[in-house]
Amino acid sequence: MRTAVSKHPLVAFFLLAFPLSWIAVLPLVLNPAQAPEPFLILGALAGPTLSALIVMGLTEGRSAFRPFLARYLQWRAGILWRLIVLFGALVALTLVARW
Repeated sequence: MRTAVSKHPLVAFFLLAFPLSWIAVLPLVLNPAQAPEPFLILGALAGPTLSALIVMGLTEGRSAFRPFLARYLQWRAGILWRLIVLFGALVALTLVARW
């Protein structure tokens, strides 16, 4: 499996991102009467990130995680923008779901 992912990392990324994203949305698809919860939608948004981590781990090994996470967590913004990024999507999704 590692060699297949190493030869075609982009294909592996999309083949993982699609099901990982839809697993979170599956309860809404199976039960349309259920109200969309923000955490379900955010779970769907986490699919591409998880697939990127899986593909990166299979192609480059454990040594790739430290620089990736250092870049991923490096922010040059004030505390207000950090709070907007962290909680803005949850607030917006909650407002839209309740409307």
